[in-house]
Amino acid sequence: MARFEFALSDRESWVGNFGQFHSAVAKLIADYIKAALLANRRPTPDNPKGDVLIHPAMKLLTGDRKLTASKAADLIKRCVNFSPKDRGELLKDDLLREAYEIAVRLRPTAGQKKTDDGKATVG
Repeated sequence: MARFEFALSDRESWVGNFGQFHSAVAKLIADYIKAALLANRRPTPDNPKGDVLIHPAMKLLTGDRKLTASKAADLIKRCVNFSPKDRGELLKDDLLREAYEIAVRLRPTAGQKKTDDGKATVG
């Protein structure tokens, strides 16, 4: 992406492609988060895949040792919602969806509240 170039003089070739560019960035961010989530899993005999640990994963990505769990949850939510039109497709991935659900449970957004079982609902 750093080497992406386009010719200003050839407007017809790039005009109207911002949506595609936005989608590509959203997918890149999602892949980056998934890699960090996988790197921070700790398998156990009872759970061979390991738990999804969003806080250490986001600390790894940001390099911020003082990043709070709340800020990590906010960052996951912001990244997943970076491209609203791609959100549904990104959340088809089980790992990313689980991380997003954890983030929403930790930090429900406006219009959501936690139920007795700790899950966020829209309401």
